Order: sequence, then structure tokens, then C-alpha cells
Amino acid sequence: MRSMTGFGESHLHTETHRFSARCRSVNHRNLDVRVFLPPTLQNLELGFNQYVKRHFHRGRIELRIEIENQIQERAGDTYQDAFEELQMLEQRFGLKPTLADLLSIKSSLKKKTPPEIDIEGLDALVEEVCERLIQSRAEEGGRLKPVIGSLIQDITTRVGVIQRLSEKNSRDLFSKLRTRLEHQIEAWDLQRIDENRLAEELVFHVDRYDISEEIQRIYSHIEAVNVLIENDGLKVMGKKLDFYMQEFFRETNTIGSKTNLAAITNEVVGLKITIEKIREQAANIE
Repeated sequence: MRSMTGFGESHLHTETHRFSARCRSVNHRNLDVRVFLPPTLQNLELGFNQYVKRHFHRGRIELRIEIENQIQERAGDTYQDAFEELQMLEQRFGLKPTLADLLSIKSSLKKKTPPEIDIEGLDALVEEVCERLIQSRAEEGGRLKPVIGSLIQDITTRVGVIQRLSEKNSRDLFSKLRTRLEHQIEAWDLQRIDENRLAEELVFHVDRYDISEEIQRIYSHIEAVNVLIENDGLKVMGKKLDFYMQEFFRETNTIGSKTNLAAITNEVVGLKITIEKIREQAANIE
């Protein structure tokens, strides 16, 4: 299980430059890759974009690469050397260096041709930063897994309560209806009554409140979800988990519409709250 939230960072040092690569991801319904490169590396954007897409399936992913010129960072030392040279000329020849002299030196330093960028190793840098992002997402997913497992257990417990209440309610309802019909038969002074027909009518009315099929389907979905979240090799899990939650909602709504028992209605409300919590978590899973 991999989360869609994560961060990876890596660096590459060459003789002339320092490269910094950062890759971060957040939730997104599909895969949205954005690559940000310095102007001197724009020709590599398409290749890096395709590389990221081969390693991720969902989420908004931003890859940023920055360059620092290490030679330019030492330009200050050259500037200091030039300043010391001017001081020596002042001592030896009595020259008075002016601010314009210093500015001309600074200007000449700025006009130096920057060193050529060596892009060798950039592919390995992108590969490394993506691997660190994958690891970060996996660690976050590992923290989500027990949370979802606990919520699934809550669903299992509530469905068990609903099942016991429903079975008792069906027996009570059958008995109540039979007693009521027998009283009516006696009140109407009916001498002959078809017992088979009476039983059929009783079963018909009790079946209107029967939720055994819905309960069995929920149990089937619970088993499927448990298998799903234990499958660490599955790369695309979030959408499947969300699909099962839609099925849970459908069966739960049917149970709520069939029941005439307040205790079952309370459990249905609890089920919907738990299912919604899992959907929120599924929105952060790749």
C-alpha cells in the first residue's frame, strides 16, 4: 500500500555545478506530473516527465531540479585577490585605486563565460529522487494500513450486531403477525382457513424486512477488502478500495430502507460514518 503523499530529495555534485532534485506528491484522482527545470535543461523535460510516469500511477507529482554554479561561488575569492592587488599597486607605485576600478573588476567577473553544464549523472539523480519518493509514499501507506484495517474491523462488528438483531426481529415479526392474524380469524368467526396460504402470506410480509442477502454481500466485500489491503505488491489500490466502499454504501442503504428496528437504524448510521472514513483514507492511496 502506497500513499499519494510523499517527498524525496537528492543531490549531485560535479566539478563545476551542484544539482538539487526534489520530488513531492499530493492527492489527485489520476496521475498529473509536472517537471520544473532551469532554462539550460529544458530539453530534458520530456524525458524526465516520461520517466516519472513509468514509476507512479496516481497523484500530482512535482519534480524540481535546481543548479548552482560552484565556480561562481568562488568568484568572491577572485574579487578579494583583485582588491589585494590594487592595494599592492598603491603601496609600490603610489596609485590610488578608485571605486570605478573596483566596479570594472566586478563587471569583468560578471562577464565571464559560465562553465558548460555536464548533464552526465542527471538520469541517475532523477532515478534516485523518485526512489526516495516511492519509499516515502510506502512509509506513509504503511501507517495508513492499520488505520484502514481497524475501520474494516469496525464494519465487521457492526454487521454482526445487525445480523443478530435482524434474525431475532424476523422471528418476533413472524410470531407477532401470526398472532394478529389468528385473532382476526377468530374475530371474523372464520371456520375454515388454508394453513398453507396463511404461511405463505406470513413469509411474504416477513421477507419484506429480510436483510440476510445484503448482510452476506457485505461480508463478501469485507473479505475482498482484507485481501486487497494485504496485497503489498498491488500498485493501484485506492480506486479499487473506493469502489468497494461504494458497494458497502449501497448495501447499507438497502438495509436502512428495509429495517423497522431502531437499534438496526443506529448501527446503519455508524456503518455509514465508518465507510466514509475509509473513503477519505482511500482518496490518499495510490
